[in-house]
Amino acid sequence: MVGFERKDISLTPKWAWIIWGDGYMAEIVSMLPGKNANGEDVWKLKIIPTEELAKRYNIGMDILSEDLTLNVEYPLEMIKPLSVDPAWTIYFCFLSFKGYEVEATKFLKGYHDQERIRDFKKIIDELEAENAYLKEKLSIAESNIQEYIEKFINGPATRMSAQFIAQQEQPVVNPIRGV
Repeated sequence: MVGFERKDISLTPKWAWIIWGDGYMAEIVSMLPGKNANGEDVWKLKIIPTEELAKRYNIGMDILSEDLTLNVEYPLEMIKPLSVDPAWTIYFCFLSFKGYEVEATKFLKGYHDQERIRDFKKIIDELEAENAYLKEKLSIAESNIQEYIEKFINGPATRMSAQFIAQQEQPVVNPIRGV
């Protein structure tokens, strides 16, 4: 059976759209890679703002060009395609329209997970160091019990008894009389 083709639905290419991390959208008239004034790689977009975007960010007729578009730039790595379908191309920007980081996109980029990963790595490093220390002690105990006793039992015991004797030799001062 030959596939059914609808004549009443046209899937001709349209302008692409961009969705910012704060949820606002605009139609993209053109999107080209380039460099900004600081020499950083950016996407240079020419957009037609939606009514909601214009209201939220006070984009008036005085800001728009004669063809009712607006030129904006965002770092190259902050815009990713969501859909590359030529009939409905959509891009996502991890920033707000004004270029600020958005809490929701921090989640999407894994910032919260990165913090937890750093904490877990710190715990792992501490545990690995403790494990290495314990393996050294075990190795010494297995190979030379006398060295183990001297290093890990007699040594600490001698230091503790020296501290105890030093504390005993200090005169006791009566807090009431000062003697």
